[in-house]
Amino acid sequence: MAANQEAERARLWAKFQACDTDKNGSITIDELRASLLSDHNYARPFSYEVCRMMMFMYDKDRNGRLTFDEYVNLDGYIQNWYGYYTRNDTNRDRQMGHSEFQTAITGIGFHLNQQFYNDVWSQLMKGTGSNHMVFDKFVYVCLVMQMLTNAWNKRVPHNATSLEIGHVDFASIIMGIRPIY
Repeated sequence: MAANQEAERARLWAKFQACDTDKNGSITIDELRASLLSDHNYARPFSYEVCRMMMFMYDKDRNGRLTFDEYVNLDGYIQNWYGYYTRNDTNRDRQMGHSEFQTAITGIGFHLNQQFYNDVWSQLMKGTGSNHMVFDKFVYVCLVMQMLTNAWNKRVPHNATSLEIGHVDFASIIMGIRPIY
């Protein structure tokens, strides 16, 4: 392992140990959120819902806790999204405007209509008193889109753009992206 990889694992191990408050070798959603709160790169703390969704994606044994290796994988995921987010934050104010958001989502490969972007934007901005998206809301959109895409890809032929779906299958998709702990 290269020296910089070892240094990064050591840094993450120290961060992991610091947030493992009960010292049992794994972290809960609350401990994960506290870890993310301590990272001052983000303009505001991650919501509990975003932490819950990330935990669902990376908790491979579904025990409600992350091991160190699961935490390392999640940290890489967050760092990748943060890099992408900051590259699309063209005015560098650590927030995305509507057009920056649309450009970022399109850049991921989602070519959606304007009404979709407007509806998602309205829902995300409702009650915030702001017209700019912070990082955790961007991660939320990416998580939902990724989970829906994964569920879609399991049910449709390759490159299909429409699907007739029954209520039970639809409910299964939604329950699959809304973790129950």
